[in-house]
Amino acid sequence: MELWEAARAANPDLVTFRTPLLEHYESIGRHDEAAQIAREILAVNPGMTAEAAANQGFAAHDPNEIPALIVKLRRPGLP
Repeated sequence: MELWEAARAANPDLVTFRTPLLEHYESIGRHDEAAQIAREILAVNPGMTAEAAANQGFAAHDPNEIPALIVKLRRPGLP
């Protein structure tokens, strides 16, 4: 996660690095950090949704896993 955090710090206006980091933090129970990243994503792209983020291809997900991923991305605040 150090590389994702470095990319996040170096690119404040880029959502790409934040989405997998949000997913990771939510998965390991770091809900406050996940919520902060969701706020950062929405500040840069107010129209971003959990569904759009899940389908943007930031990680190799089985298509059958997309619905669960959408739920995971909504928990910290993506609409």
